[in-house]
Amino acid sequence: MTRLVTQYINYQYMERPDALEMEQPAAFNNFIARLKWFKYMDWKKIDPTSLEYIMTPVLIGNPGSHYVCFVVNLKSHRFQFLNSMYGDKLNLDPPNIYKKMFDVWLNEVNAFLIGLYTHKKMPFPFHFSKFSWESPKMPTQIDKDNCGVFCMKFLEEWQGDHYTQMESFKNWSQLGKRDKIARVMDLRIGILSTILTDSSNSIRHKVEKNATSYCEELTQKLG
Repeated sequence: MTRLVTQYINYQYMERPDALEMEQPAAFNNFIARLKWFKYMDWKKIDPTSLEYIMTPVLIGNPGSHYVCFVVNLKSHRFQFLNSMYGDKLNLDPPNIYKKMFDVWLNEVNAFLIGLYTHKKMPFPFHFSKFSWESPKMPTQIDKDNCGVFCMKFLEEWQGDHYTQMESFKNWSQLGKRDKIARVMDLRIGILSTILTDSSNSIRHKVEKNATSYCEELTQKLG
């Protein structure tokens, strides 16, 4: 496993009185609780030396209105903020909201990594105080509705350096508006198809049966 993606966070985590002062045991338990949403995940089996990225989607705003990605890049020792609305410009409102949310999540990440390395009886190799913070240039959406699509593809394909390495956004800057709209629609269909047909989807067979019936009925009407 080279990347570990956690359950999303939102503004509600900022409202906890102890959000930034949570001690390591509680922060560790919070992080593990996030992983429990992924039934296949056993944190004790994770090889910490193989981890390159720890990532989370973040819903900004009260109520939530925009998805971004937070990344702890263990490979390059950087904290990264991936935003499809502004590319490499933070445009924060209020100016420190993303940083505060990141610090709350980072406290849990730090506690988890310490716990993981301790469990494996290995020395902890990171000093987060020495990590740098950056907002890399990212592909920008052409509307205000597709941030979730961009965020999901960032989580899946980000390689830590530049978005041109991501297959979903290949040649993005060279595409016209219509081509970008078509590309995003294809990404939406792909994500939906993956969710519906995944073996962990408990209603997969029902969905496939209904879809087949619909296509057969439509074919008969058109025929």
